[in-house]
Amino acid sequence: MTASPVLHIVGAIGNAVFGVSQLITDLMLGAGWVLNLITAEVIIRSGGNRTARTTGRARLS
Repeated sequence: MTASPVLHIVGAIGNAVFGVSQLITDLMLGAGWVLNLITAEVIIRSGGNRTARTTGRARLS
């Protein structure tokens, strides 16, 4: 999997602002995990209001 150019730009800005060290890298990775967890929880808790995707075949019911 390759990262998008936007991620490289954001990473470069983060390194310029916060510097480059193992602690900063670990804190940024931890922040990414937290954002992913929050996003997943919001999607999961939003309920089952979404319809299932179909394959394009007619359903016989």
